[in-house]
Amino acid sequence: MTSRNHGQTNCPFLQRLIEFPALTNIITVYMLCCYKLIADTMDKNDCVSGALRPQDNRGHSGIVVAHCRIKRMRHRGYPDNQQSLPTTLTQPSHTMPTTPMPTRGSGDLSQVYGDDWSDKEVFLQATGLHKDSNPSNPRHVLIYWVNATLSGGFEVWDITQLEMHGHWHQYHYPNALKVNTKERSRNQTMSLGIFTSEQREQLLELAADVEYDQVTTESRTWMRNLLAKMAEEKLISHHLFNTIREDVPLPSA
Repeated sequence: MTSRNHGQTNCPFLQRLIEFPALTNIITVYMLCCYKLIADTMDKNDCVSGALRPQDNRGHSGIVVAHCRIKRMRHRGYPDNQQSLPTTLTQPSHTMPTTPMPTRGSGDLSQVYGDDWSDKEVFLQATGLHKDSNPSNPRHVLIYWVNATLSGGFEVWDITQLEMHGHWHQYHYPNALKVNTKERSRNQTMSLGIFTSEQREQLLELAADVEYDQVTTESRTWMRNLLAKMAEEKLISHHLFNTIREDVPLPSA
């Protein structure tokens, strides 16, 4: 009986690997790259597409930032659904917070008139020119900056607000809307200062982190909590925060 020589095999492919160790290394590296590509693809597909920042004039889609934001929110127990329905009606309150993931605003134009890298003045607007002492008629409040100036006296505002839909509320993102410039003179408008693009991005991240109940939380309470976070992060001064609380007015914590 003839003994098989050490290092010999009947499989031509395996014999090649034995004779050329470098080929084994190349195949190993290739397989590792394929595995990483598949893993990254599955991780990106795990994101909720409705919450990703649309393509804007900054030359990037903002997917990395939005992906990280979604991951942070998931870690806090937020649901993954993007349905525009009150979470309190679809999710048990004892299992997760009632704050839903942001959904794209109705009429959003951010894919056409997106934000850019320039510094911009950011405003807070409260419904009406003067505060109403009637507690049953609270003023709606929102934050905005201008993405584009259109013809006919219209602008595209990048709006941050807790929007009312009947008897429930929702934070929408992205939410760039076409607005008549007359709204400036019809409502009380206060400047929050000049913000860089990074500061505006930080503002949006803070807004996404404000917890609220879709049924019981109204826009002034949500805005107070957002402005408090902005003051903590030094996006606005504490003096300005207190001034806004008095002028709107915003409810106490």
